[in-house]
Parts: sequence; structure tokens; C-alpha cells
Amino acid sequence: MPNPPILLLASGQRTGSTLLQRFLLSHPRMMIWGEHDGVLGAMLQRYERLYEWDGMFAHHLESFQASGYNNFIPNLTPPLETIQAGFRAMVEALYQQPALAMGRDLWGFKEVLYDAEAALRFRALYPGLRVIYITRHPFGAFTSLLHEERLKASEVNIPLKDIWTRRKTIQWVQTWAHINASFLEHPAITEDWVYKLTYEALIADIPAQTRRLSAWLGLPLADFDLDVFNHRLYTDRANAQADRQDTRPKITWDDLTAEEYSLLTDPEVIRVAGLLGYTIP
Repeated sequence: MPNPPILLLASGQRTGSTLLQRFLLSHPRMMIWGEHDGVLGAMLQRYERLYEWDGMFAHHLESFQASGYNNFIPNLTPPLETIQAGFRAMVEALYQQPALAMGRDLWGFKEVLYDAEAALRFRALYPGLRVIYITRHPFGAFTSLLHEERLKASEVNIPLKDIWTRRKTIQWVQTWAHINASFLEHPAITEDWVYKLTYEALIADIPAQTRRLSAWLGLPLADFDLDVFNHRLYTDRANAQADRQDTRPKITWDDLTAEEYSLLTDPEVIRVAGLLGYTIP
């Protein structure tokens, strides 16, 4: 029986998911593919419309099977289990089969746009699915995104339309609050299938945190490479060096504009930050 996927989900960009992805990839059996701009989640929502369609019109298939084509069958739909199998086949063709071809049988992907509801949709397809969910204090991630806003087109290897902008930073704040609230407050999110951690806790005690995570995964910590945490890569630019120093100017709370401070002191951001044990001055 093939292994079900492992999803690495985060509360938005710059919350530590890439660092954790690199740690997981250091295991010889694991393949955690990268972000895909939420495309799979959007497709899964459209598939759910097919599930709904089957619920309304399954009797058309029953009529056809019972007495043929001279029936009212305009919405003749394959059975629900066939629809679900089709989506699973697509996911596995995209992510599982290439992982297996690389000799890695533990597979999955990371994404920074999925909330608890999206995780539950994937779990409905894969009952054995497990999720690692990471978050970070909004100030640390936010200020990293402020640096991203300042990058020039010549400094990135992505299309102009995908360069980070102030509009995306504002959206990020809303995404951070929403995703965290969903994972913290949804009653179906339980520790048997969702592992929660923060970037700050991970960095503060790497040996203890990675030992705990590897035990939850059922894998020996010795099979991972802890040296991953000694390589500080703050960009994925083509000229990045594993040992390069972070030369970006440090941003403090006092450096924020009134607009930026207002974003981080939104009542919902403060409420969710409190649930995580974070303080916002």
C-alpha cells in the first residue's frame, strides 16, 4: 500500500516553511515538493462541485443502468468513488510517482496558502494524510516581506507579474491571521494528524524540536541532516551562496510606517497572535 502524503503547510510566506522543507528533504526517503500557488486546492474545490453533482444526479446513472438511454439522463455522472479516484490519480501522477522514481517513498508538498478546511479536504481523499503546520510571529515575517518589496526586477528570476508588491504584503497579513485562526480553532484539527510548531520554537532548540518532529513522523532523527540549520539561505536567487551573510538592514517596530503598524495591530491579528503566545507592542 503506497504511503499517504505528508503536507507541510504554513501561515503565509516567510514563516519558516522552506527551512523545514529543506530539513525534511535531507531524509533519504522523503520528497516534499514546493509551493504551487494554491492551484491544487482550487482544483479540489471544483472537484467538490462534481461530488455535489453526483449527490443530486446519481439517479440518472441508476436509470441508465436499469433501463438504458430512453430516460431523463442529461446529467449522467460517474460514481462518486470514480471522481475521487480521478483526483487522487492526478495528485499522485504529479507528486507521488516522480518521488518514487527518485527512490523516495515518503512524499507530499508544501504550501503557504491552505487553511484548515483545505487540509480537511485533502484528508477526505487520503484518510492517512499527515500535516506539519508552521507559523511565525507576524512581525518577523512581515519585515522580511518588506525587504522583498524592495527587490528590483533584475534581482529575481520570476515574471514581472509575480514580483512581490505592497498589495501582496497587505493580503499576507490577512492570510496570516486567517490560516492561523483556522488551524488553532477548528475542532477537527487534532495532534494525531496535524503537527504544530512555530519558527521561533524550532530555532530556539533545534535538537529538541527536530527530535520531537522526527518521532511524530516515526523516523529516526539520525537519518536527517541537522546541518541544514547552519545554512542561512534567505533567498532562492540564482547567485545565493549557502554561507552568504544577510546584509539586509534590520527593521524595528520604530521603522514601520503608520500604515504598516496599523496592519500589524489589526484586532484580529492581535487576537490570533495572542492565541500563539505572541505579543505585539
